[in-house]
Amino acid sequence: MQNATNLTQNFSDNPTIINVVDLTPAADEGLPDAGTVFKALKNAQVGPRRITEQECLQVTNKCGTIYILPTFDGRAFEHLRAQRCRIFGTPIVMKYLHENGRLPKEDFPVYSATLQGASICCTGLNSRERAEVLEKVRWMGGRFHGDLTEKVTHLIAKECDMSSEKYRVAVRSKLPVMKKDWIDEAWKRPLVDMTSPEVIEYFNLPIFSKLVITVSGLSIDARNEVSRLIERHGGKYSGEMKRGRCTHLVADKTSGDKFRRAKQWDIKIVTTKWIQKCSIKGVRLDERHFLPGSAMRSTSRKSPGLSVSSPFATKNTFHGIPSFVTSTPSPKQSDALSRIAENSSTTHDKLRLLSIEQLVSRHLSGSERKNLVKIQRKYSVADPIENLDPMSFGTFNNCLDGCGVLVCGVTDTNMVKWKRMLNITGASRCQIQDIQSSRVTHIILGPEPVEEKLLQTIEKRSTMVAVVTLDWLLQCVVLRRNCPSTDYLHPMFDKSAQNEKEMEDRVHRPGSDGI
Repeated sequence: MQNATNLTQNFSDNPTIINVVDLTPAADEGLPDAGTVFKALKNAQVGPRRITEQECLQVTNKCGTIYILPTFDGRAFEHLRAQRCRIFGTPIVMKYLHENGRLPKEDFPVYSATLQGASICCTGLNSRERAEVLEKVRWMGGRFHGDLTEKVTHLIAKECDMSSEKYRVAVRSKLPVMKKDWIDEAWKRPLVDMTSPEVIEYFNLPIFSKLVITVSGLSIDARNEVSRLIERHGGKYSGEMKRGRCTHLVADKTSGDKFRRAKQWDIKIVTTKWIQKCSIKGVRLDERHFLPGSAMRSTSRKSPGLSVSSPFATKNTFHGIPSFVTSTPSPKQSDALSRIAENSSTTHDKLRLLSIEQLVSRHLSGSERKNLVKIQRKYSVADPIENLDPMSFGTFNNCLDGCGVLVCGVTDTNMVKWKRMLNITGASRCQIQDIQSSRVTHIILGPEPVEEKLLQTIEKRSTMVAVVTLDWLLQCVVLRRNCPSTDYLHPMFDKSAQNEKEMEDRVHRPGSDGI
């Protein structure tokens, strides 16, 4: 192993004393123990010392000393933490030894790099749960934020609650909304990158989690399909509507005993459209946009034979969250819901059939990775700047002032033109090396081939920033305003568009009568 000259470079006092603590019991099987780390440090010419738990309990002076422990519990750990010593776990030390990296400079213990790069916020947790999440996130190399700022990359919640401002912002910002189980499992697996796209999708909070939903006025087939969708997305279907327990009634008509009682008991009433749209978009949409009755129909756009939204449907927003207003369901409701249910068997459905052990094993082995280069080639189109002169678009207008834009996938010749277009808008031009920076607000992916590694990074970042086509920037320049990025998402990274296209293909395939 090379000389680990960088390991302690983050500390101004350049500590030369590194104590590796022997503990009983030792680290869990499969994790680096004190002996392994001591030997690795010695081979790297760091000059470690090996001390016992009893010696740890005598420590009163923390200056210039790093303590390395195989586990973060027990008397030695608690004593060192109370003394505000610099404490690191054996997993993170081994990681940075191999990479010749620097141990992070923090005022709290760091055990692993399992959540490195993740900035986490939470909502709906009680004080004990919140404190536990905060502590574990920090111990695993992540950041914890009390407020949901632009730095946050993941939100942890108990349910997808539209009354939560943090949840609404997370949906608007396309942040992953996670189960608390994600943190608990990450703590058990200090050698695994628990921020990979597969792991994030596995622990995504189901959109109907904590909801108890009943229906009224649906056919038997439609009711069966609605119940399947509810349970597939983490909710509980109930044939009965019990006061104080049932949270939602699904009904397309404003009549019936259940409807009247739901209004009296303040149970939320939604149409089947709500179930459909939530399932397609993967978020819990505001119920007020899906009220049954004349108010809903009067704002709907007529689109015979199609109950899902088309690309030309009227788009409304609430707190920045799009809601597509479309026609009311046709009589073939059960067939529509069946197709919805079939279409909803996405990556998440496949992932949830795996155990977490299988998922981690697959992730570590690198198996079943998508070939993103081939997918990009499938969506390749002509560059819209090819026959245009940027000078013809006028003077600067600063319509994208405050935006950080990274352009990739274009030829060198066309890049000169696109840089001119960015200058017109006042946007900051970002480079490939900036891709992980919070400065980047938009990634533009053009038609030219991009390396697989970069596409994988873009895929990971697509949960946090908008990945759009070149048409977005062109329209911003033409219209001299910041156009909604949701209208120009790159099809590789727009799951809702993919789902809706697949659904329309199913609806309009030969032999289909439509929905």
